[in-house]
Amino acid sequence: MKKAGLVALMMAVIALWPSPARADDSWWGWLAELSGPGYFQGPLYTVPVMCWQGDQSVACHAFGRPEGTNRMARFNKSLQVTVGFMSSNGRLRFKDVYATPDTRAVHVIPVSASFLFRPHPSIDVGPGAGFLFFSGEDVHAHVRLVLHPVDASWKFLLTSGKSNGPWQRALGLDFQSLYITEGFTGADFGNATTAFVKRRELQGMVGISIDINELLAR
Repeated sequence: MKKAGLVALMMAVIALWPSPARADDSWWGWLAELSGPGYFQGPLYTVPVMCWQGDQSVACHAFGRPEGTNRMARFNKSLQVTVGFMSSNGRLRFKDVYATPDTRAVHVIPVSASFLFRPHPSIDVGPGAGFLFFSGEDVHAHVRLVLHPVDASWKFLLTSGKSNGPWQRALGLDFQSLYITEGFTGADFGNATTAFVKRRELQGMVGISIDINELLAR
């Protein structure tokens, strides 16, 4: 119950962060198999909570907001928070259990923070850390601390010219690397007979992102 309350609190804080100082990224992501359950997919939501231009903290307006400023003058550092909900849906929990295949869904709530640098107007890259919250029928894995050696976002349509429209500024590819610091066993996911055991795991999560602020801007 305490863990569920923590997740609800973190999601509420993110949802209530003052809207004038943020650029919202909604994206659909895929998390690879955990050498057992998965793969996982679902929506994620990213919001920058602090931004810097040089050493000075500034409001997290995207691409040089407010209107009338140079949209290409993106801020060179930002602290971003991501939260989402992902599910394995009807995929097999264990690939080595044939007699009674287990297709009960495993759900994952990723919550993370990333400190990103902007070496180019179209690229954000940097490290991060967070948690994976697991749930589902007979799921006992609960929470795993994850480290993000490299997180990155690429606005692949963005150019250095002045003809960038809303979609060029809004559409991006996002990547998170996840080093899961504590492993899993079959019992964590409701099956003590499977041979599935994983000590630690390096995984990746990728997705397509849409910067909502850019699409709504006039």
